[in-house]
Amino acid sequence: MTRTSVARRIVCTAAALAMAIAVFAGCQQKVGYEVRYELHMTEAVVEANAPETGPTTRELACSVTWTVTSDGLDAHITNPADTTVSVLWEGATFSYDGGEPEPLVSTSLYETPDVPQPPTVIPAGGTMIVGMLPSSNAEWEWLPSRAMGGSWGAASALFDVLPTSTQTEEERAALAETAVGEKFKIQIPISIGSREITYIFDARVMRAEVHASHK
Repeated sequence: MTRTSVARRIVCTAAALAMAIAVFAGCQQKVGYEVRYELHMTEAVVEANAPETGPTTRELACSVTWTVTSDGLDAHITNPADTTVSVLWEGATFSYDGGEPEPLVSTSLYETPDVPQPPTVIPAGGTMIVGMLPSSNAEWEWLPSRAMGGSWGAASALFDVLPTSTQTEEERAALAETAVGEKFKIQIPISIGSREITYIFDARVMRAEVHASHK
């Protein structure tokens, strides 16, 4: 056997091994499911003791849009001001329809699970996606080294709607459909300088779709 044929054989064997490893890794991936919600949402901005001069509350207000799934809530916050603004977790609440308001917790990395958390700062002219969870749906997860802190993660699904791989596609869709019509309210204070604006969102689930994800 020539050196060339030996080299080709080694290359082919390595390629086959790599392909086998890739297939095995793909088989080991767990398929999970999440529900993505389409919402009808109304917003109000309120500022106690707004000054009579200077920018109005609405002129200072951030633009906030939402992505809501069974895993939690993401606020896409755009700060139009020429200075930083701060999301104040003390006073941030979530309430299911007819339920009592409960604290909202950020899913960012923190040193300890203390609630309320330090403010989240959004730079001037910047946009930030701020993840959050109702406290009743959250659990604290430490990093492997506790000295590095941890974060709040989802302990249960919003509206208790969590499709699984043991269900058929039709069963998962029917389960997601049970969330349609659900209502909830979010209240978040955001400060800018010495002023504090409270954002109030009233939402209703209009549509729910199941999506697969590989974990």
